[in-house]
Amino acid sequence: MSSLRSALEELRAEDLRSLSNEALAGHLDEIERAGRVLEAERGRGVAELERRKVYVADGHLSAAAWLAHRQGLSSSVAEGRVRRARALEAMPAVARAFGEGEVSESAVHVLASAQEVAPEAFARSEPALLEAARTMGIGELRRVTETWRIAADPLRALEDEDRRHERDDWTSAPTRIA
Repeated sequence: MSSLRSALEELRAEDLRSLSNEALAGHLDEIERAGRVLEAERGRGVAELERRKVYVADGHLSAAAWLAHRQGLSSSVAEGRVRRARALEAMPAVARAFGEGEVSESAVHVLASAQEVAPEAFARSEPALLEAARTMGIGELRRVTETWRIAADPLRALEDEDRRHERDDWTSAPTRIA
């Protein structure tokens, strides 16, 4: 950890005003990649913390509650970190790519949502979906995973569509005031 802190101090000491536009863009690209690596490492730690139930010793009922209290996070952020940690454990190739900084947090979120829908089918499709995450923008990746979801579980896709229509009908129904 001390070498990480040293690297961060060196990074903060850099004079950004002296960088060319291209160097500044490269600087930001490297920070993004490093952030992905750190987030993947955080996920590994959170998954291990949850596996060991470390949070129980401090009187918490969940890893998310422990994170929220100990690290001063909102419940939603803490719960999101735990969900992502669990998802990465279920997607080993995605976890490796995230740990190498090859895919974004947004892509991990999209892939995790797909994995939740059909875990067995996702395991078979993970290499292809990961390649899509590496090469496509997030909007295109969402469209690809939506198409994949329909193919992986057509019945659930129909049920989800029915629920969406029911919500739309409910929210667009005229309101009467008596």
